[in-house]
Amino acid sequence: MANVDAKARTDSEDPDLRPAQPGASARTASDPTWKDHLRDLASVISGAGLPETYLLGSSQATCLCRDFALRNPSTVKGLIPIGPDVMARQGGLAQ
Repeated sequence: MANVDAKARTDSEDPDLRPAQPGASARTASDPTWKDHLRDLASVISGAGLPETYLLGSSQATCLCRDFALRNPSTVKGLIPIGPDVMARQGGLAQ
């Protein structure tokens, strides 16, 4: 077993390094919107010259892939969701 420095701490263990309210920062006008993310994904797929592709997304990216597929059904051959951010109701993705 490796010798670990007992004083080594992670950011989450140091109260001076933890944000007071993680994730509670205010949005700014320059923050990307959901449509921006969808447009970026379309640009990556188009730029790669892929007429059809499979999309793999984990966590919240599963929702992005789903929304992209719904808007671009001829481009997306299939979805590979890993640990979806939101559980779909039975048959919900097929609709």
